[in-house]
Amino acid sequence: MRFSLLILALWLLCMVVPSNASAPAAGGPYAAQWKKIDALLAKDQTASAEKLVLDIYRQARTKQQSADYVRALVYRLHLLERKQQDADVKGIGLLEADLRTATFPARPLLHSLLAEHYHNYLRQNRYRLYDRTQVQPAADSLGPDDLQTWDAARLAAQVVRHYRASVETDARRQQQTTLRDLGQLVTLADATGQQLRPTLYDLLAHRAIEALNDEELYLTKPAEQFRFTDLRLLGPNAEFARLPLNAPAADSLNGPLHALRTWQQLTAFRLADAKNPAALADVEKGRLAFVHQRAAFPGKNAAYETALRRAAAQYTALPMWSEFQAELAELANRMQRPAAEVVALAREAVARYPKSTGAQQAQALLNALESVDLQVQTMEVQLPNEPLLLNLRYRNLTQAHGFAWKVPARAILRETTGQRHTELEKAYAKLLTTKPAATWRLALPGPADYREHRTELAGPTLPPGTIWWC
Repeated sequence: MRFSLLILALWLLCMVVPSNASAPAAGGPYAAQWKKIDALLAKDQTASAEKLVLDIYRQARTKQQSADYVRALVYRLHLLERKQQDADVKGIGLLEADLRTATFPARPLLHSLLAEHYHNYLRQNRYRLYDRTQVQPAADSLGPDDLQTWDAARLAAQVVRHYRASVETDARRQQQTTLRDLGQLVTLADATGQQLRPTLYDLLAHRAIEALNDEELYLTKPAEQFRFTDLRLLGPNAEFARLPLNAPAADSLNGPLHALRTWQQLTAFRLADAKNPAALADVEKGRLAFVHQRAAFPGKNAAYETALRRAAAQYTALPMWSEFQAELAELANRMQRPAAEVVALAREAVARYPKSTGAQQAQALLNALESVDLQVQTMEVQLPNEPLLLNLRYRNLTQAHGFAWKVPARAILRETTGQRHTELEKAYAKLLTTKPAATWRLALPGPADYREHRTELAGPTLPPGTIWWC
């Protein structure tokens, strides 16, 4: 599944797009210029390409041609990275300057891009920033002119501020703007991706949630802070959408809290769209997993399981149901429930919607549980004409077969003096194709429960100069 996340700005900066993404389709009033620009960049002729990019940037900005304007802006950022050592600082300055006059739909996109640039700057400079004394800035001092003097907390505040602004700026218009409406600014994904991320609001909200769920933004934790202690955070969509999410004023950098509020706004928006239950299911599944990750109440696994089962019951007619079912199987596995229960949950997901994403997740779990494994260890020194003492670790096996070959004297000398420098299979590849000198079978005890078992068994008595294999 490819989500409809392929906005050019995100694509070019390699932010969140799958590796099989492509640039937006050619078209629009500057199609010929873009084709020439891409050709020049492929030849590393950045100076010539930059002149053409600047021409498009100025014209498209003046005429409010959002698709080409945003594309040109992102190309400018990309060109800065290719030729400037302080590209991150200059890129932030460029975005801040353009944000002052940007209009919809460019404005929320620029907020999202600016948040990511601040976030990247914070990550790249974290070690020298953490020891810097925090200075209280003036209320209107939000520009990046003195960015290199900022402390980590101030940078984190900008990340939070701009991601929140990307969702709240013209929110109603974002919700009414499909990704198709953005024209050549996006490359549409497959049908499932378009269904789950149909609007600009969906795109930017999910993007903000992912970024805000970063503990690194939560640098200064006040004594009084919001905690995920309310079981109702795992409640039904309608209940969660109405839940007060109040926090102390000092807890302004609580990224997970801001992400939770965005989940709430996104849930309320999706509840109002009865024609797209799959997008609502996707939001609910993401919100439940997010709350479970952050939960600070006792019995959170049991509460999460209850919430998953309740939610899944609403979406049995949708392929999305399989993702809830796969998560239930994963949770049961993490809680070390009987493996037969885990397998039953996973197999049901595969059987009901075999082509779904959830089925793929469930099948991966089944493959891991049902995989066969055998590890055998022996004593470093084995007395001649004494049975082998075998220490076995195994899974999904009821028996093992052993084979033994007589080894030439020169090979024994090589082994005892540590002169073999290749793996055993390669060193004796030719020998292993011949008939074994002895074979045997070992019955492995233990229930067929998909779990790892250990045991010690006596092997055969082998003469000196023998190698054996299981």
